[in-house]
Amino acid sequence: MLRKVVAAYNRSGNPGKFTLRAEGEGRYSVVGTSVKNQSRQDQNVPPILDTPISLPAQQRNGEETVKAILTQLSAKTGMTMGIGSYSMNVLFQSQVTVGGENVTARSLLLKTFDATKRPLIWSLLYDADAKIYFLNLSVASRATRDTYGRKRLVPIDHPVGPRAAQ
Repeated sequence: MLRKVVAAYNRSGNPGKFTLRAEGEGRYSVVGTSVKNQSRQDQNVPPILDTPISLPAQQRNGEETVKAILTQLSAKTGMTMGIGSYSMNVLFQSQVTVGGENVTARSLLLKTFDATKRPLIWSLLYDADAKIYFLNLSVASRATRDTYGRKRLVPIDHPVGPRAAQ
């Protein structure tokens, strides 16, 4: 399904092109690979999260680790990196030991996210006007209906139904 969505977008004529990467069991990333230049021609761009960085391996909470990764990535690329919206408690409550020499920022982020033990959805968005990247992170959720028929979002790792009330 994801391959079909990415392929359809790439045929749409929109200004970017993407590829789908398998990042592990049940985990995929949609990664930007090209943009249209001023002549409206596709120009290949290296994904910024594939930039190798160095980060001392030490124990930090997830929030500190993400900020450290983005700081190192910003220093290496000269691009401004920031955190947009994120599940603060998920990162803050997770203690992680992540680091390495010349390791991609993507792999360090994925290790940090894995340490939360929660199913996460994240995106790195670029604001071309402000020339800044924003990392957004949330717990994967599903829509359910309560006993009154109202829709609500529930994290996918949270039990739903009769057993949830026990």
